[in-house]
Amino acid sequence: MDQIKNYKGSGRYNVSDFDFEKLFSEYQNPFAVQNEKDSKFINDPGHGIQPTITKEIISENQIKFEIFYQPFTLDTPHFLDEESFNKFIKYEKKRYHQVIDKNERKAHFNYTKIMYGSINLYSDMLFMRPANCRPPYKLRILAEIFEKPRHFDKVALVNTEWSNEFQHWIDRCASVLLQIRPLIKDQGWSFVAKKPRDAIVYKFWEFIKKDFNVSIEFLENTLYYKADLLLTPCELPWENVRKLPEIKEFLLRFIFENDSYEQFRNPNPENIVYLPRVNTLNKRSVLNNEEVENYLRKRFGDKFQIFSHKEHQDLKELVKYFSNAKIVIGLHGGAFYNLLFSLSYPIVIEFLHTAHLKTDAIFYWIAHTTGCEYWRDYAIFEGDNFYIPIDRLEKVLNKALNEVYQTDSLQPNLI
Repeated sequence: MDQIKNYKGSGRYNVSDFDFEKLFSEYQNPFAVQNEKDSKFINDPGHGIQPTITKEIISENQIKFEIFYQPFTLDTPHFLDEESFNKFIKYEKKRYHQVIDKNERKAHFNYTKIMYGSINLYSDMLFMRPANCRPPYKLRILAEIFEKPRHFDKVALVNTEWSNEFQHWIDRCASVLLQIRPLIKDQGWSFVAKKPRDAIVYKFWEFIKKDFNVSIEFLENTLYYKADLLLTPCELPWENVRKLPEIKEFLLRFIFENDSYEQFRNPNPENIVYLPRVNTLNKRSVLNNEEVENYLRKRFGDKFQIFSHKEHQDLKELVKYFSNAKIVIGLHGGAFYNLLFSLSYPIVIEFLHTAHLKTDAIFYWIAHTTGCEYWRDYAIFEGDNFYIPIDRLEKVLNKALNEVYQTDSLQPNLI
C-alpha cells in the first residue's frame, strides 16, 4: 500500500501485542452451516479446521499475518458431452485447480490464489483513499498540505473492488468480512468502505454495523485518514470458496433476523426459472432470447417463469421465489447470485460465453458448495453478444432431468 505512511500518533497500540492466532482459534462462527445438504464441506476433511496463521514483523509499526486455508475437493460440473468437459479442463485447470481427476470427475482446489491470504496491521498511520479510489495527483498534494485528515482509533479498510454493487458486495466484500470477523471481537472498530451504488448494499452495511458492532464510513470526499490502528484485509482472497455456504447463511440471517426461514424450504419445488439477459449495458445479451423463452414456455407450460429483479425487490419474497425453483437456466450473469437465496437444491444450467472461459467459475462454486446440481454448457459467441443453441439446451435439460429425476418430463405423475 504505497499511500500509507507513519505519523506521530497516540502510541496507544503496539502491533506486536495482537495475537491473531489466538483470536482465530477461539472464534465461534455464528454463520457456520449445520445442515449437511446446505454445504458440500460438512463432510470434507478440512471442514471446521481453522486456517494456519503465521506472523511476520515488518517494522515496529507493521505486522503481516499470512493465512493458509485448508485445500478442498469439489465435484466437477455436469456436462452434455466430453467436448464440453475438455473445455473445462483446458481453461479452469490453468486458473483455479491444481488437479482435475478426469475419471473421478473431481476438482481438487489447492491453488495459492484461493487458499492463501494476508492481513496487515499498522499502528499510527496516515493513509490515503485506497488505490482504486485514488484522486488526481495535484488534488493529493493539495490535500496533504491543507486537509485535516479524518481520524480513527481502530479502522479496517473493506473497500473491495466493485463492492458498491449488490452482486459483488456478496461475493467480494461479504467474503472478506467473514474472514476478518474473528479479529473484530472487541469494541471500537470502524470500517471504511465504498459508498453503495445499490440501495440493498446500504441495508447490508446497516446489518454489519449491528452484527459486527462497528461504525461505517463511506469513501466520499475525504482524501486522507489517520488511524491509531489500521487493519488492511485487502489481500485476502475474496474467491475463498469455503466461505460461500457461510455467505449464504449470513444473507439468510440478514433477511430474516430472528425469524426462522425453515418455512421456506420446499422439498418439492415446481418452477422452471429462466434468467434473461436482454439489452444489458455490458453487451452480454442473449440474441435469441425470445426463441429460448418460447421453447421453455412450450415445454414446461405454466411452470415456466421469467425472473425479473424489478418484480422481486422484497428479499423474503426472493427467498420464497428461488426456493420454489426446480431448475434455474441462463447465460452467465449476475442474476445467478440469487442461488444464494434458494432453500431448495435446484438443477442449475449455466451457459458460459467462451470469451470468459478463463475467469467465470463463481456460479459453479456457489451452486456446488450450496447443494445444487450444476450443469454447464457453452453459448455461441457473436460480436459482444451470444446465442443459446436450442438443440443443446434441449439435450442438456433431457440429460439433467434423467440423471436427477430419472425422467425428461416434469409432469407431476412422473416425479
